[in-house]
Amino acid sequence: MPFAFITEPGLQPSQHVPAADEPQRPESDTQPHRPRRKQQNPRHPQYTAAQWDDHRLRIKDLYIDQNASLEQTMEIMSEQFGFRPSPKMYKDKFKVWGWSKYLPKDRAQWMLNKAEQRIRQHPGTKKKDTIFGYGGQVWTVERVRKSTQRAKATEGEVIALDAPTPHDITYETPHAIPPSPGNIRSPEGPSAPVDRWTPMPSSRNSQLHFLQSTWNGHSSLAEIEAIKREAHQLNLEGKVQDAEKRFREALAGFENLLSPTHEDTNAVGYELANFYAEHDRMVDADLVLNWMSQKHVERWGFDHQKTTTHFLHVAELFTSWSRNDDAATFLYRVLDAWDKRDITTLNSEPPQIAQPQVIPLQATTRQSEPEDMTRVFAETDDPKRVDYQLGLANARVTTNNETAEPLLLRLIEQCEKYPRKLGSQILQARCALVDLYRRLGDDGRTASALRLAQKALETVLALTAKKTESLLDSCIRVAKLHITEVYNDVAEDMFQRIGDEAEDTFGTDDRITIGILIHIGKLYQHRNMWAYAQPWFERALAASMTANGLESAMTKRLEDALENQHYAVTALTHEELESISRARIHLYVS
Repeated sequence: MPFAFITEPGLQPSQHVPAADEPQRPESDTQPHRPRRKQQNPRHPQYTAAQWDDHRLRIKDLYIDQNASLEQTMEIMSEQFGFRPSPKMYKDKFKVWGWSKYLPKDRAQWMLNKAEQRIRQHPGTKKKDTIFGYGGQVWTVERVRKSTQRAKATEGEVIALDAPTPHDITYETPHAIPPSPGNIRSPEGPSAPVDRWTPMPSSRNSQLHFLQSTWNGHSSLAEIEAIKREAHQLNLEGKVQDAEKRFREALAGFENLLSPTHEDTNAVGYELANFYAEHDRMVDADLVLNWMSQKHVERWGFDHQKTTTHFLHVAELFTSWSRNDDAATFLYRVLDAWDKRDITTLNSEPPQIAQPQVIPLQATTRQSEPEDMTRVFAETDDPKRVDYQLGLANARVTTNNETAEPLLLRLIEQCEKYPRKLGSQILQARCALVDLYRRLGDDGRTASALRLAQKALETVLALTAKKTESLLDSCIRVAKLHITEVYNDVAEDMFQRIGDEAEDTFGTDDRITIGILIHIGKLYQHRNMWAYAQPWFERALAASMTANGLESAMTKRLEDALENQHYAVTALTHEELESISRARIHLYVS
C-alpha cells in the first residue's frame, strides 16, 4: 500500500505538531524546513562546456582512436591533466559529441546494403569499396560484417535498399592510405565538424595566403624566434603551462608566416612534441605528430622524400621516448600503406596536394609484427622503402633484440647490389650492426663490424661521383663509431675525408659545409676531446666569416666557442637555421 502523509487541515506534510507531553523545541526548529543546497562532490567537480572542449581531442584520442576503456581514459585524464568528471558525466558528453564504440544493428545493416549497392552500380569495373564513418570511428565493410556476426539482426528486420543516409553516418571510397576518422565525408551532404588538433585555437580556421606578412600582430620571423626562446626559458624555470602556450604560439607563427611543413615549422613541432614527452604527456605529443603528419601528406603526398623523412623522425622520437613498440608499429603501418598504394601514383611530379590522410599514432595500441617478414623486407632498390626497413631493424636494435642481426645482414646484402643508389643505406645498416654488437657486449663481432663499416665507407665514396648531404651524414655516423682510444686515428682520417668531400662538393663556405664542420666538432666535444674539436670549429669559423659576415650570430657563436673551449647553443636563430642542415639541428642544441 502506498505510503501517505496524514496531516491536520491547513498543515503541510513537512510541518510538525508537538504532542501535549513533548518538550517544546526552539522556535527556529519549528520553522518550515529549508532544503539544504546540494554539496558538490570534490572527487567529481562540475566542468564548463569550454573546459570539456579543451580536453575533447585528448579524450577522443584515448577513448575512440586508441580504444582505451572508459576507466583507462578516466585514469589518464585524472593523473596527467587533473580532469576528474564522473563516469556518467563522460557518458553524457559522449552522447552530445556523437561518439560510440558500438554499431547499432540497423546502422550496420544499412552500411552493408549501401556497400553492396555501390558495387552493383559499377558493373564491369574494379570493385567499389566503401568505408563508413559512425560514432567518431572508421568502419570498413569487413569490420561491419564482424559486428553483425557478433550481434545478428533479428529475423524479419529489413532495411530498404533506397533508404536515405542516416544523419549520423558518412561514407566514401577509401584511398590507398588508411584515412583518419575525421577525414571521411558523405557525398550526399556536408560532413560533420572535424576534431583536429591545431597549434592554437585561433588557427583552426585560418587560411594561408601567399602574400601574408603578419600573423597575430607579429610581422617578422625574429619575433616568432623570440617566442620560441622564451618558451625554452620558461620550461627551464619550471613554468610549464606558460612554456606550453609559447611553444604553441611559436608553432602557429611559423605555420602561418612560412608554411605548415617548412623546416623551421618542423623544428618547433618536434620541440613541442619533445616538451610534452618530457612532462609525461604522450597523448599531447602524439596529437602534435599527427598534425605534422597530416600536413606533410596534404602538401607533399605519401611518397615524397619530405614525408618519408618526417615519418622516420617520428619513429626516432618514439625510440628516444622508450616507446620502441610504438616505433615499430608505426613503421609497419606505413609500409603496409605503401604496399597498398596504386603504383601509378608513386613518384608523380609535380607533387600533388593529397586528401588529408595520415597514419594515426596510437600510443597504447600494440600491433603484432606481420608474420610475412619476407614481404616487409622484400628486396628493393627504392631508397625510401629501404629507409623504412632500416627504421624497423633499428627499433629492434634499441631493445637489444638479436633478431635484428639477420634483418640487417639481409639489408646490407640487398643494398650492396645497388651501391651507387643505396650507398647511404649501406652505411646506415653497417652502423646499426655495430650498435647492436656493442649493446650485446660482443667485442669480437664489434671489431669486425667496425672494419667492415670503414671499408664500406671507402667503397661508397669511391663509387659515388656526386656526394649528397645525406650520404656525407651517413659517413659521419660511421666515423663517429670509431671515436675511441683504439680507433680514434681511423676516425680522424675519415672525418678529414668527409670534410674535404663537403668542400669539394658544396664549396668551402656553403651552409651544408659549415654544418658538417660544426657537426664533427660537436662529436669530439661531447667526448671531452677539445684538442680534436678545435680545428673543426676553426674551419667552420673561417667559412662563416666568408658566408655570413663578421657580425653574424653564427660567426660570433663560433668565436665564443673557441674562446671558451665549448660550443653551446640553447635556441638557434633564423640565420643559424639557414646555415645548418635541418637534418642535424638536434645535434647542435645543448
